[in-house]
Amino acid sequence: MTELRNFDLNLLLAFKLLVEEKSVSRAAEKLFISQPAMSHVLLKLRRHLDDPILVKTSIGMVPTPRAQALLEPVIDLLRGAERIIRTPEEFSPASSQRRFVIATSDYVECTLLPKLTELINARSPNIEIHIRPLSNKLLKPTIEEDDIDLIIGFNAIFDIPSHICHGKLFDDKIVCILTRTFQYYWK
Repeated sequence: MTELRNFDLNLLLAFKLLVEEKSVSRAAEKLFISQPAMSHVLLKLRRHLDDPILVKTSIGMVPTPRAQALLEPVIDLLRGAERIIRTPEEFSPASSQRRFVIATSDYVECTLLPKLTELINARSPNIEIHIRPLSNKLLKPTIEEDDIDLIIGFNAIFDIPSHICHGKLFDDKIVCILTRTFQYYWK
């Protein structure tokens, strides 16, 4: 088994291209290297992974079951590496055309969002705001996968992970007022 310190991580990009293209020549073109160089890369990958990765068949090259199983984890790893090395863009509200997704409760949507969107539109006319309903199942899987930019809700509902920045926005009391005639409808 290959240890990470002995593995060239650049091979993962070549692996992705080889499995997706199912061709050494096409993968070489996309990686801007020669076909013999890509064949050498494939040989290295085969040794490191102890798997043929691509096998010849009557219909052309086909990824092995192990190569197919590794493709998604490799793609996820490459995306993560890209996020790490990408230079962050400087944010300019006046010229930004970003899309922000806010997850919130219907209560917050009615009380805070009208004024918030008015302020955003005045300072950032090209920004899109999309609202998603807030639910107990929403927080962990989506905010950590970058689907949601902001959650405004009741933190008592969620177990907020420690790496997510959060704070108290305001205190509020919900009051219910009813009359005796209203009680008759509930009987």
